[in-house]
Amino acid sequence: MGDFNYTNEPLNQSSDRYRTCKNAKNYDCKHKNFMARDRRSLFCTKKCADTFHNYKKVKIASSKLNGKEGNMKILQSLTCSTNSITINHHILESYGFDFEKYDQKVNVSSTNIGLLFENYILQRSLNDKDEVIIIKT
Repeated sequence: MGDFNYTNEPLNQSSDRYRTCKNAKNYDCKHKNFMARDRRSLFCTKKCADTFHNYKKVKIASSKLNGKEGNMKILQSLTCSTNSITINHHILESYGFDFEKYDQKVNVSSTNIGLLFENYILQRSLNDKDEVIIIKT
């Protein structure tokens, strides 16, 4: 039952737990509208969430954009539902991200310098040298 985010309650559009699955428009979703078990739920099932995120990764990887425009599209796609994300820098490069197309270097802390890409800052993770933290400013 942990894979399901919906209840069997009748749909009530005035409830704060009424949801339209974020995957409903693009993929095979069996519960487009549902009553969420939890107010944080955005997808009706874990399978819908995985399908949505996997498709987003493929869409980014197959993007024909390059340079600064491509970088911005990748950053926007990765941070569409959050203000920050940690990702392996090899994965970013596999999407076509070009670390050389930054606007300027910025001091993130006294020991860490980040790269500014318009309204995004990329910095190395202190825990893992292969990971990059993307912060939407």
